[in-house]
Amino acid sequence: MKKKPAIILSVIVCVILVIGMIQIKRLKQEVTNLQNSLNYQSQRTEEIYSNVISQVNAMLEKEDNQLTKSDWEYGKINVDSHTVQVICTVIPKEYTPGTTQAYLVCGDREYPMTFADDHFTATAEIPLFTDTESFLVKLVDGETVRAQALDWYLSPRYDVMPSVSVQMCGSTRGTPGKEEYNWSIDETVTVDVDYKEKFQIQSVEIVAEIDGREVERIPVDLSAEGQYGYQQDAAKNGVSFAIPAEQNSPYYDGIAHFLYPLKKEFHVPNGSVMVLYADVVDGNGLRYRCCLDAVAIGENGEPDDTYMDEHMDLMISEPIAIYDKAGNEIYKLEDSIN
Repeated sequence: MKKKPAIILSVIVCVILVIGMIQIKRLKQEVTNLQNSLNYQSQRTEEIYSNVISQVNAMLEKEDNQLTKSDWEYGKINVDSHTVQVICTVIPKEYTPGTTQAYLVCGDREYPMTFADDHFTATAEIPLFTDTESFLVKLVDGETVRAQALDWYLSPRYDVMPSVSVQMCGSTRGTPGKEEYNWSIDETVTVDVDYKEKFQIQSVEIVAEIDGREVERIPVDLSAEGQYGYQQDAAKNGVSFAIPAEQNSPYYDGIAHFLYPLKKEFHVPNGSVMVLYADVVDGNGLRYRCCLDAVAIGENGEPDDTYMDEHMDLMISEPIAIYDKAGNEIYKLEDSIN
C-alpha cells in the first residue's frame, strides 16, 4: 500500500513532463513561424525599398535625359569591310529648328545628324563581329553643348549574321593499334541555320583534321532529294528530323535544318589529335566553322582524356571561327569571350 503514493506521484510527474514537452514543442513551432514571418516581412521590405529606389532613379534619369525619344535599327551590311550600318533617330526635349546642331558619337567617330519631320537622324558604321555599346548624342546651340549617353548594346554578330548550330547524335568507338588508333563514327550530324537578313547557305562540308592538317573534306548534299535520303538514314539512328519544304527557296528567311549521316572510320596516328568540323559557307562566301567532335591519342595508343580536358574547351554548338572568301580568319569565338 505504501508504494501506491509513489506510483501515483510518478505518473503525475510523467504527465506533467509530457504536457511540458508538448507545450515546449508548440512554443518552438510558434517561434519558428514567427522567425519565418519576420524573415518574409524583412525580405518584402527590402524588395519594396529596392523597387522604390529603382523607380526614383528611373524618374531622375528620365528627368535628366536630354531626349524624348531615341531609336536605332540596322541598315546595310558590308561583308567586305566587316561593318554594318546603324540608323539612329532621336528627338531632343529642347531644340531650335535651324539652329540646334546634333551629332551622333559612336566610339571615336562623330556623325552629323540631319533634321527632318521633328527628329534628327544619322547613319553610323560599326564592326560586324564586335559588340558596340559606346553611343552618345551631342546637341550644340551656339556655344552651349549638351550630351546624352545612349543605353544601347549592339551585337551584330548575333543580331544580323546567320546563326549556325551543330550537334551529333549516334555512337563512336575506338580501337587502339600499334601505331594508330581506329576511330569509328556512326552519327548523324545536324546543322541548324537561322538565315537572318535573307543570307543564303552555299554549302556544308564535314572536315577532318589531324594535328591541324586537313585530311578529308566531305560535301553535304543540300538539295531536297539529298536531304530526304539522309532523313531515311537518320531514322535508323533514332533521329526524327523535319526539314522545312521551303528552305531551299532563295527568298527563305527562317531557320533551315540540314543533316548528314556520318559513317566512317578514321585512322589517328599515336601521339596525334584529330578534330571533326562542320564548315558552313553562306552566299557571301563567309565560312562558319563549328567543332563537331575530337579525339586525342597518346603515344601509348590510348585516348588522352587529360589533353581533351585542357585543350578542347570550345566543343560547343556555335561557330568557333568565321573566315572570309580568301580564308582569312575574321572572327574567333575564343577572342570574343576572353
